[in-house]
This record gives sequence, C-alpha cells and structure tokens, in this order.
Amino acid sequence: MQWFATDSCSDAGNFGWFVGAHSGLFIDVMVLAMYVSSHAFRYGALRAVSKPRRLAIQAWLRHSPWVPVIAWFVCGYEANAYFRCFATDLVIAAAATAAPVLVLGTLAAANKVGRRGVRS
Repeated sequence: MQWFATDSCSDAGNFGWFVGAHSGLFIDVMVLAMYVSSHAFRYGALRAVSKPRRLAIQAWLRHSPWVPVIAWFVCGYEANAYFRCFATDLVIAAAATAAPVLVLGTLAAANKVGRRGVRS
C-alpha cells in the first residue's frame, strides 16, 4: 500500500488517514503540554515543571497550532483531485486520535474540581 499516493479515492483516503492520525497525535502532544504547563490548582502546590521550562513550553504552544494546519493545506493540495476522500478520512483520523486525550483530561479536571468542592 502506498500511503503517499493520491491517484484514486481510496489512495487519497489512505493518505488522509495517515496525515490525520499523525496530526491528531501532534494535537495530543500539544494538549499534554498544556496540561503540564498550566497553573497549579491550589495555591502553594508544586508545579510539574520549572518556571523556565514552563515558559519555553508556552512559547512553543503559541506557534505550534500552525503545524497541523499547514500540513493539512499542503497535503490537501497534493490530493486536490480527490479532496473529498482525503478530507473525510483526515477528519475522522484526527478526531479518533485526539478525542481520547481530550475526554480523559476533561474528566480528570472535573473530578479534581468536584473533590475540591469548587462552585461557580
């Protein structure tokens, strides 16, 4: 199987799946970096990383969302004849790889807020 071929709809779909899965994994790395570099939940708690490293992570996070977007446009241009097949599989693969980390992070945060008794 040629992952980078875009000669037919199925090949463009495979290429979209490949690009979507890898960009979803990159999004997972960005989300985990956000979790690690966030502020502590309570005052005086130890941080997961030191201040210089936290600032470096946050500087990287400011520019990192452009990486998957540029990859989507460049690869979408490559698969322009079968863009619908490419885009469909790209979206499904990116969502399938990014959703578990986002859901688990949301549940962990809700559990932490619930245990602390924080009310809005």
